[in-house]
Parts: sequence; structure tokens; C-alpha cells
Amino acid sequence: MLRQWLADIRTRIAVGKKAVRKVVTQRANDWKERALCAEHFSNLYHLQMVTLQNKFREAQARVDELEAENLKLLEQVSQGQIVRLPTKTI
Repeated sequence: MLRQWLADIRTRIAVGKKAVRKVVTQRANDWKERALCAEHFSNLYHLQMVTLQNKFREAQARVDELEAENLKLLEQVSQGQIVRLPTKTI
């Protein structure tokens, strides 16, 4: 069993200057490609976060605007007698 395992490892190990250089170059290129892919996804994530934050700010501004308009309309309807409704907490 041990001899078979050693024989299997020997067949996988690159022997010779050219073979070793080829294997090392392939591994380096593979890891370089993986690092570039991870960097790309990281950049996409940051762009998406900025976009979502901007959309959230716009939505929050719209909510504030509508709440102010709601208060004005409530004041007009009640003719100066404003009764504030309890707000729901989420």
C-alpha cells in the first residue's frame, strides 16, 4: 500500500528542469487568474454597494418629502387641529 502510494506520487511529480518550470508557471498563472477574478468581484461588489446606497438615499429623501406633504394635507383637512397618529415601529 505504501509502495503504491509512493509510486503514484512519483508519477505526479514533475522531473526535469523544463517539466518543473512548466508546472510552476501553470500554477502561478492559475493563482494569478484566481486573484484577478477575486479582485474583479470585489470591485463589482463595491460598485453595487455605492449604487444601492444612492438608491436608498433617494428613497429616504422621497419618504421625507411625502411625510412633509402628508403633514401639510393633514393640517388643511383638520383646519388647524392636528391629531398625530401613532407611528408604527418596524
